[in-house]
Amino acid sequence: MGAICGATGAPNDQVLEAMLGLLRHRGRAAQVSSSPRGPQLGVRANAEAQASLPAAASEDGRVRCVIDGRLFASDDLRDQLTGRGVRLSAQGLARDAELVANLFMLDGVVAFEQLDGAFALALATPDRLLLVRDALGEKPLYYAPSLDGAVVFASEIKALFAHPAFVVEPNVDALHRLLVFSFIPGPQTMFRGVCELQPGHWVQIDLSAPEREPVQRPHWHLTEQVGDQPASHWVEQVAEAARLAVAKRVPAEGKTIAFLSGGIDSSAVVALLAERGLQPICYSVGFGKGLLNELAYARMVTEHLEVEQRVLTVTPSLFIDLLPTIIWSLDDPLCDCITVPNFLLAKEAAREAPLVFNGEGGDPLFGGPKNKFMILGEWYRFLGDYDRAQAYLASYHKFYDLLGQLYTDDFATRTGGSEPLEAIVRPYLEDESMGSFLNRLMHMNVKLKGGQNILVK
Repeated sequence: MGAICGATGAPNDQVLEAMLGLLRHRGRAAQVSSSPRGPQLGVRANAEAQASLPAAASEDGRVRCVIDGRLFASDDLRDQLTGRGVRLSAQGLARDAELVANLFMLDGVVAFEQLDGAFALALATPDRLLLVRDALGEKPLYYAPSLDGAVVFASEIKALFAHPAFVVEPNVDALHRLLVFSFIPGPQTMFRGVCELQPGHWVQIDLSAPEREPVQRPHWHLTEQVGDQPASHWVEQVAEAARLAVAKRVPAEGKTIAFLSGGIDSSAVVALLAERGLQPICYSVGFGKGLLNELAYARMVTEHLEVEQRVLTVTPSLFIDLLPTIIWSLDDPLCDCITVPNFLLAKEAAREAPLVFNGEGGDPLFGGPKNKFMILGEWYRFLGDYDRAQAYLASYHKFYDLLGQLYTDDFATRTGGSEPLEAIVRPYLEDESMGSFLNRLMHMNVKLKGGQNILVK
């Protein structure tokens, strides 16, 4: 785990150090990168010394980069840069930052399309600040675009509190989104004036035109692939993609840790780790006697693969006691009770390794429960047309059908409750670039709930 932060405007090391202080739980070492011209950058990571932090500059010194996370297959990109005459010398965690800085120096924003990994990064030049987030949103990144003429960003919203111009105010406009989705679709957040950088997007702040509102732009797209190959072909494609995804993330050294619920997704990940000859330590959660759990299924997996299982028990009192800490840790609210046991599992696992494998994201990638209602609606459409966007929002089983009863007219206006929430999902459901309605649903699963809820929690 790591963190980045920074600000445009007059350099102020004390502010950056205070921001990094609010992110101390994300790494042992920290560093502020200042320049007479251009934005200030801050970075924190579990590095042994500042010299090995994920911060570096391009060969010409004009581009500085800080990164939270890591790139996959970065050696190939380094070879390409070396072949183009760039001299690379960074070591340790700084290697990825050096690579991105030089790639941007040569190719500009097109460079972002070449990056494969789990990352959030910032690039600073004398006249620009650019923020970039990985394709699926594994690493968070937030920014406040208008603080007394400055733009401030950080891996967590709470770090923005350290900036003297930041005023903590709730964004009541986002409340009705939370009540319908159980999370807040970006770029809005529950804090007024704070934006979430969307997964697979980048944003540029032009220092020569600070009045210009930053616009988020995509650097990654999902495309539809429809063919007449037999089912066995696609089964093998999925299996190979899963093996590759696991292989990319296996740490070079140290213990291998996995969260195991006993469900299909986490069990498959643990099996793929075992297939590589690893012996993952599997953490599972129980809720005490008489309460529903899947420990028996998780135990079947660990016994079959002959790997270690450790069980943590979450009691009602522990659940309640953890809530204040979890609310502080989340920044933006997520209405999913699994967040509590996930937090406890992560806290225990972090004592042994900085990286954990799990099955989160399986539902969005392989269908998800919301698709069942929508597919049934399509099958029976001959009985009468229906509004796809309204049906999708109702399928969340939250408060979509009850907002009119929950809000007074005045409160609905103040919260943005009169804004059509259907506009958030309709572009996916009516995406003509995808001929298959199921693929449209899958696309929305990945981009909306997958990247903005599942991976965040």
